Amino acid sequence: MTTLTQTPGKSTNRVDWSKWIRFALLVMAGGTIYKLANLKDAFYVPMQEAMGLSHTEIGTLLSVNSMVATALFMIVYGTQLVRATWNQTIAEFPTLSVGITYLPIPVGGLFTLLFIVERLWLGMPPPTSVMYRDQPLAE
Repeated sequence: MTTLTQTPGKSTNRVDWSKWIRFALLVMAGGTIYKLANLKDAFYVPMQEAMGLSHTEIGTLLSVNSMVATALFMIVYGTQLVRATWNQTIAEFPTLSVGITYLPIPVGGLFTLLFIVERLWLGMPPPTSVMYRDQPLAE
């Protein structure tokens, strides 16, 4: 969408209004990105009271939520990437498919999802676990 502007003493210039509209939309979207993260502050206390959760439990739920979203993103879009590049070959290695080199992305997402399910199913490790010690046990 372009229009002609006529200013006295200047030549006729074309103004591309679509780029200004796109710019305005990007500015508004950029502001929205930062506001969405702060919505949890408005709903944090009511959510905590309604569900009877502690700060640690809410933090764990938010962490698990973001890890599941990342794992699902890796699985879905990584699989699409592998399928799209499966028949392409690397020039230096003609027997190696490009899709095979991208295969760790969805596999890594699957393993991440399995670790999350394991953590939710089995719960926290016991306090005597080696993951809570930075020094060996005294015998």
